[in-house]
Amino acid sequence: MWIVAWAFAVAPLAFALAGSPILFTHYGDLVGSVTIAFLALGIAYPILRHRLVDLNILISRATVFTIVSLVLVAIFVTVEWGAAKVLEHTLGVSTDRGDATSQGITLGLVIVLGLSARSIHRLVDNGMMRTFFRKRLAGLAEIEKCANEIDVATDMRAVVDIAVSTLMRSIDVCGCAIYLQRDATYVRAAAAGELDVPEGYGFNDIPALKLRRWRRHLELREGSADLLLLPMLVRGDLLGFIVCSAKIDRTVFLDDEIEALTLLAHHVGLAEATLDEPSAGRSERLRTIHSRA
Repeated sequence: MWIVAWAFAVAPLAFALAGSPILFTHYGDLVGSVTIAFLALGIAYPILRHRLVDLNILISRATVFTIVSLVLVAIFVTVEWGAAKVLEHTLGVSTDRGDATSQGITLGLVIVLGLSARSIHRLVDNGMMRTFFRKRLAGLAEIEKCANEIDVATDMRAVVDIAVSTLMRSIDVCGCAIYLQRDATYVRAAAAGELDVPEGYGFNDIPALKLRRWRRHLELREGSADLLLLPMLVRGDLLGFIVCSAKIDRTVFLDDEIEALTLLAHHVGLAEATLDEPSAGRSERLRTIHSRA
């Protein structure tokens, strides 16, 4: 894009050196417009390519907001008009008059509609969100459902496998992995998709240190990959963490997605803390957790 814009920018000079000043006439305006267009594309392309902003969600949310606003305005106008007609035909009071009675009735209608606007907005907004983001909301609901279902699992191997497969199926990430604490390391217990992460992290490696210190989800850059880390905290002890790669479409993780993933990580951590598993140091770690309680 930048090369093409530069070529169009120097075209008038090249034509002038060749003895043809044609691009210094009104034809040059077209060349200038094309130059600006390619410059704009050169700026916009990296943004669109790396998806610094989720344009699909942005446009869809803007569309939802516009439709919700139009519906609310239509409801307000219809209710006020209908109520005015009813009052005019039953009581003989016209809101077109400027007396205190008509103004009071109009003010009352505005107050009633204003108090009910929040409920109306919530109802319309929820309906529109379910229409526009049905697949995405279904994926988040599946993650939350999986988080509650693994509480009844009896095998930790099944827990991590189910969690990883559910995550890959519900959110379009390139890959994900679950790490569990084994002695002084965090070992990769399950993985799926394309994710360039090591087999294990040391107890004092940067990801583990940051998760133990801040006790919340973190975004880290591991080599050339952007990763989302979600801790499995049980009574303040970091028993492991979930690692998610960037999404396939390079969009950011939204708040409700992080909330669902955090819930899943928490329940996997609870399973890790309660299920029996032959691992050195497991009993000692559980005694430490219970002593902190």
